[in-house]
This record gives sequence, structure tokens and C-alpha cells, in this order.
Amino acid sequence: NLQNRNVITWGAVIAGFIQHDQGHDAFCLFDRMRKENIEPNEFIFACMLKGCCSPGLLRFGFSRILHGWVIDRSLELNIVVGTTLVDMYMKCGSLDDAKKTFDSLPNHNAVTWGAVISGFVQHGYYYEALHLFEKMCQEGIKPDIYSYSCIVKACGCEGAIGQGRYIHNQMIVSDIQSDEAIGNALVDMYARCGSIEEAELELKRLRTLNLVSCSAMIAGYVQHGHGFLALQLYDKMQENGIKPEKSVFLYVLKACGIIGAVKKGRLIHKQIIYDEIEGDEAVGSTLVEMYSDCGKIEESHKTFRDMQTENIVVWGCIVAGYAKQGSYKQVKECLSEMKDKGLALNDLILSSVLATCTQAGLLHEGYLCFKSMSEDGVSPQMEHYCCMIDLLARSGYFKMADDLLQTMDVLPDFHALMSVLTCSSMHGNIEAGKRCFEGIVRLNPNDASGYVHISKMLSNNIMQDLTLFGE
Repeated sequence: NLQNRNVITWGAVIAGFIQHDQGHDAFCLFDRMRKENIEPNEFIFACMLKGCCSPGLLRFGFSRILHGWVIDRSLELNIVVGTTLVDMYMKCGSLDDAKKTFDSLPNHNAVTWGAVISGFVQHGYYYEALHLFEKMCQEGIKPDIYSYSCIVKACGCEGAIGQGRYIHNQMIVSDIQSDEAIGNALVDMYARCGSIEEAELELKRLRTLNLVSCSAMIAGYVQHGHGFLALQLYDKMQENGIKPEKSVFLYVLKACGIIGAVKKGRLIHKQIIYDEIEGDEAVGSTLVEMYSDCGKIEESHKTFRDMQTENIVVWGCIVAGYAKQGSYKQVKECLSEMKDKGLALNDLILSSVLATCTQAGLLHEGYLCFKSMSEDGVSPQMEHYCCMIDLLARSGYFKMADDLLQTMDVLPDFHALMSVLTCSSMHGNIEAGKRCFEGIVRLNPNDASGYVHISKMLSNNIMQDLTLFGE
């Protein structure tokens, strides 16, 4: 109802709409303001650029239009507008435009650097973020808490624990007061990099346990095989009233599988049912896998059937479970049912099938599975070749195993070479054994098993020669 609206009053109401995520309404007001010949200032442009990150606005090209108006008014060199432009392009996923805008700014401050660094981190370009952080420090810009939390996350995701420790020490020297965000980031970084003791130390330094830090620590425990510790922390979360989210359930179920804690797994399963997330396919497939890893294939099967899913990942879990138990009949039934449902077999499922055939010595079935891969549109990978070579070698078909090793489409790995070397030793095929041994030494010169097999094979050959000469 104001009769005399000016740029300040227009700016106030536009900013209010932006703060409440009503970017489209803000843009309509912005258009009305321009029609009333009110010239926007840098504050309004910064608000509108921030509003471009609202859902649905980018597809209408609002960001490009605004950027054009900013350039027409020579405001792109303004540090506030320029920083908002960088942040907008980053949040909208246009990293090239964000970097070009950043490079065009005459001056950079901690906020501008933080915008571009956080953008690269959010989009998974961790190495580039680390390089930018190093450049920022070289230019004498002191990082703020936000920049530190982003770059610590980058170190964890990149596995750059050396740089992470250096940056952590830099924070201590600079007397940066660690807040909850940085504390969580440090726990996550050390846990991801496998430095469990340092991660635990940072977790203890937090004033209170929280969902983010506990999730990061549990994930680190599970990723590095510490199932008991993961479950202990999960119990501590419950005691402190911290409600787990889906990602925590996924990790603690994996922890149960690692240590065979089926009773704990059942309790967690009940909690998942209570929280009504059992229908989530990621949770369901992890439950199937957990029961299978604990040797409870009947419960794994029941969980799988209760899901009534046609998700290929979940089917892969139940097939892998049967494969681990050596239950080729059930594997075969699953594959038949998948084909009836029109589900395409992927390389992971076929690996499970071949592994089952290898364990059970089912040469004919394994050969048919391997041969049918091309018919199912799956190119054999190293794990498929390894299973088939191992199966042929164990079944006494040494020449076929050696021929497959020589003709496969990928370079042989350690396990494939070792299978043929072992078989060569058994059959006294020195030529094939020497060839495999040379490959093993190139791949892993410190492994003793290759030397043991080649020595045994050569000594047996010498003994045979001596016998021939009557020695």
C-alpha cells in the first residue's frame, strides 16, 4: 500500500521472498519494479541471484538473464555480486561458469574463495578443491571456518590424509575454534582415511555426540572391518537418544554381517520395521545380504520374498547369498525366474554364479554360464575369467585354462596367473609355469607363494630328470 516505493522498499520485500524460498514470486516483483523504472542496486541483484537456486527457476534461464543485466550495469566486478554469481552457478551445477566468473573478479576474499571451493567439493571435484585451497593460502587469504570444513571433507573423500593432517595442524596454529561442523568433518576425514584412532579422538573432543559424527564414525568402522566397534557406537547413539537415519542402518547391518551378529541384526531389523523403512530397496537388499553373510539363508530368502521387488541389485544379493552357500540349485532357480521376469543379468550376478560353480566343481554349468554371457549382453570381466580359469584348472582341464588365460580380452591379474601356475606345478608344465611366474613377479614381486610354486615345479622336474638317468 506504499505510495512512494523506492529501491530500498523494493529490496526489502524481494529479500523477504527470497529468504522464504519463493524465488518465482521474487522474480515477478523484480519485473514489476523494473517496469516502474526503479533501477535495481547491487543488493537486489545479489538477492535475485541467490533466488535463482530455488527449485524450477534455472530451467527458465533466469540466471542467464540476470547475469546479462549485471554485466550491462558493470556490477559483475562488485565483490558481493561476483561472489553471489559464483555461488549461484556452483549450486546450479554450472562449474565452468562459476570458475570463469571467479577468475574474472579483480579481488578475492575468504567468502569468494569459500564459494568456489565448496562448490567443487559439493560436486565431487576434491582434487581441484584442494588445489584451489592451496592457491588461496599462497595468496595470503586466511580461510574461514566454512572453508576449513569444506576442505577437510575434500581430504577425506580424496583419501589425502597427509594434507588433512597438515590442514588440521594449520587450524590449530591459526587458533581456529573448532565448531560442530569442523569437528564432524574431522571425524569423517580420519575415519574415511582409515586412521581410526585419530577419528575416535576427534569424536571424543566433540561437546556432544550428534547424528553426523556418529554416522561418519560408524561408516569408517565398517569400511575398515571393525564390526564390533560400529555396533558399540550404534548402541551408544541409542543411549544418547540419537535417532538413526537410513545410512546408519545400512552400515550397522553390514557390521552385523561382518562379525556374524545375527541376533543383533534381527533387533535392528525390528527397528527398521518400526521406522517403516523396510520397503526401501537399499535397506532391503542390505538385510538380505546381512542374513546371508550370517549363514541364515532361509531368513535371507524370506526377507527377499517379502520385498516382492524386481530390482536387479536386490536379486544380485540373494543370488550372491546362495552362491556363498554353494547352493547351485537355488542359484539356477533365481536365474530362471529373473529371465522369466525380463530382468537382465549383470556382471556381479554372473560372478556369483561362476563362483558357485567353481566352489562346487560344476564345470558344465560354469561353462554354460560363461558362454551365455555374450548372449545376455555382458562382456566378461577379470573376475569372470578368473572363476572360469580356476574352474577349468581344478577340473583337470589345464590346457583349456592356459588357452583361456592367453586369449582373454583383458590383461590377467594375480589370481588368474596364480591359478594356472598352481595347475602348472601339479601337471609339470614348465613352460606355462614360467610364463605365469614372470607375470606374477611383475604384478607383485614381494609375494612368496609364486616363488614357492615355481621352486617346487623346477625341483620336481630335476628329480624326474635324475630318475631317467638312473641316479
